[in-house]
Formats: sequence, C-alpha cells, structure tokens
Amino acid sequence: ATSNDDQSQSQSKQTPNACRHGEMIEMLMTLFFAGYDTSSIGLSMAMYEVSEHPRIQSLCAEEARRAADHLVLDPTQWEDRLAYNWAVVMETLRLHPPVFTNCRNLVKDVELDEYTVPSGT
Repeated sequence: ATSNDDQSQSQSKQTPNACRHGEMIEMLMTLFFAGYDTSSIGLSMAMYEVSEHPRIQSLCAEEARRAADHLVLDPTQWEDRLAYNWAVVMETLRLHPPVFTNCRNLVKDVELDEYTVPSGT
C-alpha cells in the first residue's frame, strides 16, 4: 500500500504542475480562511462599531428600512439604496482589517521581472 504523499509525489513527477496532497490542503485552508474567517471577523467588528455608536446605528437601521421594499423588487440596487451602510462597512474594514498579516514563506526563489525574491522571505 502506498501513502497519499507517495501517490502525490509520483503524480507530481508525471505532471509537472500538479500539487502534492499537503500543498492542496494548505491552499484549501487558505481559501477557507479567506472566505469564512475574514467575513465573520469583518461582520463582527462592524456590529461592534455600530453598537458603540447609537446615532450611526439609527442611521443604518433607517436606511435599511427605507431600502427594504425596493430591494425585494430589485436587489441589484443595493449600492444606491444602502450607501450609508456600505460606508460604515468600509470604514470598519479600514479600522479593523480582518487580515493584516500573512505568515507564508517562500520555499524557493521567485523571479518577478528583473527582481529575485529569495526563498525564506
């Protein structure tokens, strides 16, 4: 019996651009984090900020009430109908970016135009 890693290595030898099993898991975890954690962190911080500023909370709620009937009929108009809410979300992301660092390191040198980014950076 061969392990998944042995199979991945043999597949990588056959297809130069194929990913190893571990690389695929790492990419999927990154996508999961990027899609789920960033959204939940951003929404949590927006709710926190709105809860700390009652006037802004009232303005957001009033805009949402006014827009609700229109958005049921035409949801594509959300940007026009929820401009203040959108501004609140964007300001929250500016104040509390969900991802402010990246912990990856290059495992080999990468050439970008005339520059070389060395491995380990």
